[in-house]
Amino acid sequence: MRKTAEERKKQIVDESLNIIYEKGFMQFTIRNIAQRVGISEAGIYRHFDSKNDIIFSILDRMNEFGEEISEQIKSIEDPIKKINRFFLLQLKYFEDNQELAMILLSEEIFNNHDDLRKKFNSILNKRFENLIDLLTKAAQKNRIDKSEIEDIAFILQGTMRGLVFRWNLNEYDFDLKSRGEELLDTIFANFTK
Repeated sequence: MRKTAEERKKQIVDESLNIIYEKGFMQFTIRNIAQRVGISEAGIYRHFDSKNDIIFSILDRMNEFGEEISEQIKSIEDPIKKINRFFLLQLKYFEDNQELAMILLSEEIFNNHDDLRKKFNSILNKRFENLIDLLTKAAQKNRIDKSEIEDIAFILQGTMRGLVFRWNLNEYDFDLKSRGEELLDTIFANFTK
């Protein structure tokens, strides 16, 4: 049965992620993608203009998940619990999608591609702004000091990246979410009132 254009695009993105995850960014070529998908290289170009266009679709997928997280935490009243859930849902996402963790860590993807770097930076900035908003609400409820909002946001964002990086280097041999919970406890033990 022939795949729809949307199904084929999803397959191309999925296989692109698998190639980056299994073999690294250097093996992320149109030829390798076409072989994995089982179509010609020209077939790839019927769905995407370039490799960068495929990466844009991967980044869109990451961005959509960020929006899903925001929806999932809306009903949580306690601001610190909301921040914890925001952080832990991201870790859970990376546990479930290890190949996307590689994109987060693959700086070479963005080094020589201004448009990709801007898109990725936009996603990171959006997550940072979400953290700032959550922390501001915690400060309004007198749970943290207002003067520390930006510092805590940087610490949380850096902790996320550093933790995922170590998890990746250690070949996923520890429970990412559990370690994240421990780190959150340490961070908020030092910053909450």
